[in-house]
Amino acid sequence: MAMSGTLDTYLETVYTLSEESGFVRTTDISNHLNISKASVNRAVKTLKEHGYVEHEAYGDVFLTEAGRNKGREIFKRHHIIKKFLVCVLHISMEQADKEAMLIEHGIGDRTVYRMSEFMANV
Repeated sequence: MAMSGTLDTYLETVYTLSEESGFVRTTDISNHLNISKASVNRAVKTLKEHGYVEHEAYGDVFLTEAGRNKGREIFKRHHIIKKFLVCVLHISMEQADKEAMLIEHGIGDRTVYRMSEFMANV
């Protein structure tokens, strides 16, 4: 199921935070992305409708199996692009992270695969 780049960012954030602590609160997402809790709540509701998270009002956000798989996929794309920007183009880590977030939503799977293959040989 295709999602917008914004929802991808939310899902990647839930994935990353849940890998770190085992659970995620909407406040954690809000703080991590520096956005309002209202925006987070709307996004979490949409992610729940897509079957990627489970969430009860005022409760923690949990990834479903589909959410964990999709979140891992988005995270890996981000990491590959970021690594390419840092190692090949010598962009700072901070800037590469921002740029990767923008690029990952519009770049094709084949291009990411080729970047990954290139990085394996560097």
